[in-house]
Amino acid sequence: VLLTPVSGPWFRIADAVDLVRALAPRRIVPIHDALLSEVGRTLAENLLTRLGGAGVPVRLALGEALDLHA
Repeated sequence: VLLTPVSGPWFRIADAVDLVRALAPRRIVPIHDALLSEVGRTLAENLLTRLGGAGVPVRLALGEALDLHA
């Protein structure tokens, strides 16, 4: 599981894509996405998985937990 930022003042999607490519995680959890719209979140997930070539995006609702043993 890779938790990767998808928004921020100095954020570049290319850096996140490079991280996904290097680590090839099975699941990707986008973080630091509070300022993104629904369209922005979907775009970030699609770019990470399509350009990164790995992982399934896991979108967590505010306060939702992720069971790492599942």
